[in-house]
Amino acid sequence: MSRPEPSRQRLLAAEVLGSDPASERLVALRGEPLLVALAPGLGWTRRGQLLAASAVNLLARLFDFVGAIDLDVDDGPHVLPRVGGLRPGRPLAQELAHFARSLRPGGGDVRPVAKRGPYERALSLGGACRVPAREVVHADGAEWLAGVGPEPLPELAPRGPIFNPFGPLVAAAWGTSEIARSLFRSLSVGRRPGAFAPLEKTRTWDLWRHGFDEPAPGPPFARELSLGDVGVAGLGALGSAAVFALAQLTRVSGTLELVDDDRLSPTNLERVLVAGAADVGCPKVELARRALRATRLRTLAIRGRYGPGVPRRARASTILVGVDSGAARRAIVRLLPEAIYNGGTQATEALVSRHVRFQGACLECLYPKPFARGPAPGAQACGRATVAPELPVATIGFVSALCGFLMACELVKDRLRAERDQPLDDARPVLRLDLLAGAPGPESVEAYSPRRNCFCREPETQRRIDALRGG
Repeated sequence: MSRPEPSRQRLLAAEVLGSDPASERLVALRGEPLLVALAPGLGWTRRGQLLAASAVNLLARLFDFVGAIDLDVDDGPHVLPRVGGLRPGRPLAQELAHFARSLRPGGGDVRPVAKRGPYERALSLGGACRVPAREVVHADGAEWLAGVGPEPLPELAPRGPIFNPFGPLVAAAWGTSEIARSLFRSLSVGRRPGAFAPLEKTRTWDLWRHGFDEPAPGPPFARELSLGDVGVAGLGALGSAAVFALAQLTRVSGTLELVDDDRLSPTNLERVLVAGAADVGCPKVELARRALRATRLRTLAIRGRYGPGVPRRARASTILVGVDSGAARRAIVRLLPEAIYNGGTQATEALVSRHVRFQGACLECLYPKPFARGPAPGAQACGRATVAPELPVATIGFVSALCGFLMACELVKDRLRAERDQPLDDARPVLRLDLLAGAPGPESVEAYSPRRNCFCREPETQRRIDALRGG
């Protein structure tokens, strides 16, 4: 099976393992089929189909580590309209297999039926796994709730009449990260004892209030919801994941300004969720627009990028920021947009932050300009090191996918309820999670205060902000 070279996943594996994984072990891993199982009955629902489509999308892009995927999906269900990039009306299992093959250069070994087993690894979506497997990761999501762990979750059932995709999307990305932990454990045998430990128990994540292991229902989706005018800055791994999430919304209107000046390269296939192998060379703005084609959202494709000025034709004062450097983020915040929903990745760590009306820390407070003679007074750390202007090349798809899903989720939460008293809010604007070393919990949500020497504290900036507020 061919794969893009050089692989960013392989770079990440070498980084987290301490050296390049042995080629013979990678070959052995790719020879072990991975089972993806969907609980009986879920294939007839939009929730179940989105869970399966998103999980297969992410798992199939683990080119270096997953060579074959078998599907345990009931016969009978056909794909509903507008589900995760699948073609509507096709038999679900066959379409999932076709979809997974289309993501990989050269296709890949994806079968719409499962063998008797036992499998080494299985991702079981929505219930118990019917086929024997030595290690099973369970994942499920509904509305604002996602759960993952070694045991099946209690039955999750949507309450509102309008479909909410965020629980299933986050569950798929989180479940994929647990499968990746198992793969990396296999690669680290004899080198890093105890590394990449699995979850000890099944965990839940309430996306509405970022509560953990204490499920509480958030509000139902409105029957009609407007996002207004929203810019998407960068349509690589982060921006494409946000677009993928927004494309699953029903009965939602607004305008998305899709801003990027790049074309899809072979190495992008590991992470760009709206693209397949046949799309190499296509403008990323066109791939994003295609993903949104069947929605109610109006799209404006802008071949350019945010910089010292706003791209031509861009008007949105709300921006989803998926750019790949601290310098680009600082340029965007200095345009004084009303709201920013930011995502960033650093190796296996995902960071999502929310900044609305310059209440609390701005985006430059998180990504200060580096100083040649050491950090500025009051500079704050991001992860294990002060944020650098360029993010590492080593990346993996499920990390950026989770970031993009959460960026879109925070935007929608603000459109459903304008005033917040729960994170991510002005005082606690950051959520950070290492997907191969941690689990979402209260410590994932971080309080952040404005830096004293940030541009957002300067008198002239304050006067401009007051003028924009009408003060």
